[in-house]
Amino acid sequence: MKRTLIQTAFFLLLVGAVAFAPAQLQAQATTNAPAAPKGDVLRFHGKVIAIDQTAMTLKVGHFTYEVTSQSKIFKGKLPGTLGDGVVGDKASGVYKAEGENRIVLRMTFNKPAPTEEGAPPETK
Repeated sequence: MKRTLIQTAFFLLLVGAVAFAPAQLQAQATTNAPAAPKGDVLRFHGKVIAIDQTAMTLKVGHFTYEVTSQSKIFKGKLPGTLGDGVVGDKASGVYKAEGENRIVLRMTFNKPAPTEEGAPPETK
């Protein structure tokens, strides 16, 4: 009887270890995964808050993006430069995350939609 009790306890312990091991391994795998792997191409869009031509940066929403000589910039459907952008314009494009930096690969400036009177909306 004592031997049967020990064998049963050992068997239950073994079954419990096998049953909970995959869940523990999966939990470890999900917590160690990076939020955005280095080098991914991501999209952005929003209202231009600031443009710094000397630093070659552009602030859209809460994020600052770096423009390089490799960045392709458009004003509407025509080729453009960072100087063609105006605070209040809509900007959209793709960027590459390199560490803490957001490097613009391609972006487009568009005028904001006109209001009922036909004038661009006021910027705050």
